[in-house]
Amino acid sequence: MQSISYEIYACTHLTIFRQLPQLVSTRFSSVREYKIPLCLTFIDLEKAFDTVETEAVLEALGNEGVPTQHIRIFRESYSNLTTRTSPFYDDITIDVRRGVRRGDTVSPKLFTATLEDVMRRLEWDHIGVRDDDRLLHHLRFADHIILITRGNSQAEPM
Repeated sequence: MQSISYEIYACTHLTIFRQLPQLVSTRFSSVREYKIPLCLTFIDLEKAFDTVETEAVLEALGNEGVPTQHIRIFRESYSNLTTRTSPFYDDITIDVRRGVRRGDTVSPKLFTATLEDVMRRLEWDHIGVRDDDRLLHHLRFADHIILITRGNSQAEPM
């Protein structure tokens, strides 16, 4: 059986969220015909952008086949990274060990590469809804993921 993931780029997440139950129901007639339980788990990773660990990003780049010299440049640009704040006129310098740089044009790509690396490591076998000889187990759009399983027991380990 072929396992697939559908990546959705052409429409907004609001449209997807509104139409997903109908899409799954009509596309997978067996869900309706055999009254198979369906669990849709909506995950918003907006806050994860600020909490992803630098080492996870660098490891994901290596797994994606990024040349070592480029990874070394990213490592150097993220090492000794600090931010400064001045509450009540006192300067405080904070070491930054998590997150990707906001406003940097490369940052969304780094986050996406890290997310893709994590998604590949998950065990998708026997999870999802069968459509002919394919298995649909998740949909992704930007920082949103929708897990499609046949019940809570399949969704929990993910």
